[in-house]
Amino acid sequence: MQDIDTSKYLYILGLKPGASFDEIKDARSGWAKILHPDMHGDDEKKKEFAREKFAIMNDSVDQLKKWFEAHPAEKNTPKDQEKSDAGSSEQEPQEEFKSPDGSEPGPMDWREWENSRRDDYRKQQSDSLESEIDYRKRMTKDQELKSRKNIAAWGKIVVGVLLVFMFIGQRTDSHSVIERRQAALVQEDQIYQYALSVPGAFGPVEKTREEIDSEHRANVARIEGAGGGPDGFTQFLTIAGIAAYCWAMFAKRPKERIRKWIEEGA
Repeated sequence: MQDIDTSKYLYILGLKPGASFDEIKDARSGWAKILHPDMHGDDEKKKEFAREKFAIMNDSVDQLKKWFEAHPAEKNTPKDQEKSDAGSSEQEPQEEFKSPDGSEPGPMDWREWENSRRDDYRKQQSDSLESEIDYRKRMTKDQELKSRKNIAAWGKIVVGVLLVFMFIGQRTDSHSVIERRQAALVQEDQIYQYALSVPGAFGPVEKTREEIDSEHRANVARIEGAGGGPDGFTQFLTIAGIAAYCWAMFAKRPKERIRKWIEEGA
């Protein structure tokens, strides 16, 4: 019976000639974790590659197990093995591996592959963390931008409404003062006419026509000169505020300043 070429199967497992059966089992355990289909997500190409290579791994372990069963006294595989078949001068080619991306063939060391996968995982985690940080920064910036836009919009509305109400209030107050003045003048004229028609109506001493006229003119002057309504300073502030608001809404410089504040917050 031709002896088993252990070097070929050790090569497949990523081991060197002379490895013990414990090392073989350790390598198989390592490859089992790496080549499990769940380790490759939804990539069907990598899953198929893993299934094929795992089958080769199992076959290699079975062949090496047969060799140890045929050589119970040996604890390690031979370091230099010759073919028992003397008629064959050529050694069988060793099993070569090619990764799914078509990289160069060669022995597959499960430890190196595991370390490589660990590095890839760490890089993916780092990239994912950086993406999350960038996303949160963008969200924070967008939220700040939205808040400043809302502040600017509501500021325009509130200031505009206040100015309008101030203007309307002043106009209403002025109109009310005029109406009250007119009513007082009418009442004073009625009193004057009654005093002329009924002598002594406003006291025990009858007044002369000149005294009644003089008193009437004094009352009219007092009514017409009486204050009321908004003062001049308040009216000036209201008009100046309306002018400044219109300038801020339509002039280029303040609009550019507001836009810069919204976009940069400065």
